[in-house]
Amino acid sequence: MQVNHGNPRQAAHIAYAAGLIDGEGTVRINKMRATERNRSKQPHYVGLVAIGMVTPTPLKFLQGLFNCGTIREERVPNARSIWRWTINAKSDVVTLLEAVRPYLLVKHEQADLVIDFIKNKKPPFNRKAGLSEEEIRWREDVYQKVRKLNAVGAAATTK
Repeated sequence: MQVNHGNPRQAAHIAYAAGLIDGEGTVRINKMRATERNRSKQPHYVGLVAIGMVTPTPLKFLQGLFNCGTIREERVPNARSIWRWTINAKSDVVTLLEAVRPYLLVKHEQADLVIDFIKNKKPPFNRKAGLSEEEIRWREDVYQKVRKLNAVGAAATTK
């Protein structure tokens, strides 16, 4: 998507996307532990953005606006379904976050960290040898920073 913040209509749509990400979404790094199944001896880290809502209409609008991501229905027993738009392709995550970044009020730090993570993570020098210890430490550090920013505090109570 070519972003033109000077275009009032497009700017409004991008601001709307930022509001949905701030309120209903998540900007995070997923960590997949090393397992026999994925044949890796090291964890794998992926930056992603997701928004969950009880109606798919706004998510379909955003998917069309940014031309990326997948929408799936998550069925919840005895409750309404949740529709989730997920973007995890590196270039799409960066494009989306860079577009909405000027409008984010709540998740701007997470966006900055995930953009930096995707742009600066280094591929393994040798696939069989895997990542360097330094690269693994850096990835884990960024993962923990984003995780801490996304942590939910103690539930509010009323008396």
